[in-house]
Amino acid sequence: MRRRPKLPAAVAMVAAYLLWVLGEGRGWLVGWHLASGLPVVAALARFAYLTGRVTTADIEDRLIHDRVMIGCEVLWLMTFVAGL
Repeated sequence: MRRRPKLPAAVAMVAAYLLWVLGEGRGWLVGWHLASGLPVVAALARFAYLTGRVTTADIEDRLIHDRVMIGCEVLWLMTFVAGL
């Protein structure tokens, strides 16, 4: 039940990101920027998973030490920069 309010916010964020991408791109570079949306979706899913678990660790510690989250961030950066 805690996760339901997060889903509309995540969907709105991804939609806003993709609309921004479509307005910013030129030519074939739009594809790279659109591809950068996939790691954003993966990071949001991982964030929901990490914040949904019951633990005594701070969320900041969970986020900066989670290798999957770091991988999503690096992949997003690589695909976004490839489209510049």
